Amino acid sequence: PDWEPPEALREGLHTYADATPGEFQYQASVGLPELREEIAARRGVERSQVIITNGTGEANHLAMTEGYRTMPGEEILLVDPVYPYYAGRASMIGAEASYVPVDETGHLDPDTVAEYAGAETSVIPNRIVTNAVSKSMAITGWRVGYAVFPHPEGPNGQLMERARTRHMLTNVTGSRPAQTAVLHALRNTGPEYYEATRELLTDRIAAVTAALDDVGAEYTEPEGAFYVMARFPEFPGTFENVERMIDEAGVAGMPGEAFGESRAEWIRFALVPPRVETAAERLEAFFRK
Repeated sequence: PDWEPPEALREGLHTYADATPGEFQYQASVGLPELREEIAARRGVERSQVIITNGTGEANHLAMTEGYRTMPGEEILLVDPVYPYYAGRASMIGAEASYVPVDETGHLDPDTVAEYAGAETSVIPNRIVTNAVSKSMAITGWRVGYAVFPHPEGPNGQLMERARTRHMLTNVTGSRPAQTAVLHALRNTGPEYYEATRELLTDRIAAVTAALDDVGAEYTEPEGAFYVMARFPEFPGTFENVERMIDEAGVAGMPGEAFGESRAEWIRFALVPPRVETAAERLEAFFRK
């Protein structure tokens, strides 16, 4: 993201810089208690279910690792297309990854998931929710995420206990200044900040999809992210073609095959640079040649 973070985030960090030395020391391994309480209230769960993690990356790692090792089964289902890190994590913990394709619009059908699940699929009766503020607050380098596990006193409480232990042995604890500033921002940022971000991304999506329409490309229009996947006539999304597009058009994308098999012929574009409109014009010129 290239837009400004919430002003309250900077305020929280400045305030923390003037704190007493005692507040510069270790905090609880599972995260700042007040931040856990804030997230729990927003999610409608208890604080004991929340772990503050090193971004969503660690939250997903804890969920996949402990879910796989706690529940019976040798298989993990992933959507296709998928963020490559998920497949890497599945391989790292020794699981067999199977891929469930999304439909043409990019949506995942629960019935399709049920069709692909089998006797070897590790099934967690209560879902684990992972999230972060990296994109919503434009602070990807701060690494503040969280995971919400089934209640520790419930039938699957061992998931939370094992995740807490793995998190502690891996990190000891997270960044106290980052978590303190994020807490301040969550409490003091109004909806207008997020509305302005949505408007910015909507304009960028419109600029790119208009160019894609003009050259006859097929594409998925994002509803909650800033990525567009597109398929161009007679121009499959291979690594070679992506390199050619960079060299000849000055526009970078990611080959679809990096995200799975179902969209191997597609190209993914991230709509975060401030020159999205220029990129759209270059794409249109390139495919009209």
